[in-house]
Amino acid sequence: MTYDGPERRESPRYRVSLRARWGGEQWDGREGTVVNLSADGCFVVTDDAVAEGELVQVQVEISGGEALPLWGSVIHSVEGRGFAIRFSTFSQGGARERLSALLKQAAAPAD
Repeated sequence: MTYDGPERRESPRYRVSLRARWGGEQWDGREGTVVNLSADGCFVVTDDAVAEGELVQVQVEISGGEALPLWGSVIHSVEGRGFAIRFSTFSQGGARERLSALLKQAAAPAD
């Protein structure tokens, strides 16, 4: 199903392909790929199941194998395909600044 209505996102999103590990409150380090990223959230491609509303941490691999930890709530899940999260307010360890720098490196906004 495709949404054809007006854009509701507050921040531009970028197509990326970044390896990630993710898990819920009890970290279990499941793997996936972040394919869509913005200052407000991301979409993770994974075969693993996740429940809408669940709080998850996504550790996105950035340059040099460093991991950027991002916390958020699952706002949409597609069984066998992946899930979207909206990031929580975060400031620990400079995560917001590191995410901004990562987005500046992204080539072009996604559709």
